[in-house]
Amino acid sequence: MKIFPQLSYKLFAFTLCSALLGAIVAGCYGIAHDQITYSISPEYYTKFKFYQFGYVESDAPNRLLVFRIGVLASWWVGLIAGWLIGRAAYRQTSLAISIKRGLWSIFTLVSSSAIVATCFGAYFYLLGEKTNHDLQNYFGLESYELEPFLLVGNIHNGSYLGSILALIIIISVLVWQNRQSTKPYINT
Repeated sequence: MKIFPQLSYKLFAFTLCSALLGAIVAGCYGIAHDQITYSISPEYYTKFKFYQFGYVESDAPNRLLVFRIGVLASWWVGLIAGWLIGRAAYRQTSLAISIKRGLWSIFTLVSSSAIVATCFGAYFYLLGEKTNHDLQNYFGLESYELEPFLLVGNIHNGSYLGSILALIIIISVLVWQNRQSTKPYINT
């Protein structure tokens, strides 16, 4: 009698590959995302993210540091999401279907994150408070630097929010599909 009847080497290997793919895709997303947002507000990085990641004293070019931050801030999200998606996408009856569903889910997650990040950032930028003197004083921002700084901060928060929402929806769909495929067909 197996203690974990659903755990198999195929499931483990598939889930591990999904997790690694998720980490790679998320890392690439993080690189592109941070390079774009650095163009909007370099101060968000030079006055906040470089401190957060311990790159203040670095002699490396800013774009290289932003590249590193993009990878470090996102790979782990992709690893976790890829693992969960791999687990939910796996179907014992067909590895090909599992791979197709897993790949579709990982790329849908990244696309959804980008869309939600853009919408979230734009929404709070257009409707939110564009002057925050406490934030401006804390980070030593000039008045013209504050609005882009807030926009990029909202875009970053939107990326994480988009990932969480998309992951919940994708896993729900995959679980629902798995349940539908295991239901016996009754001809009436």
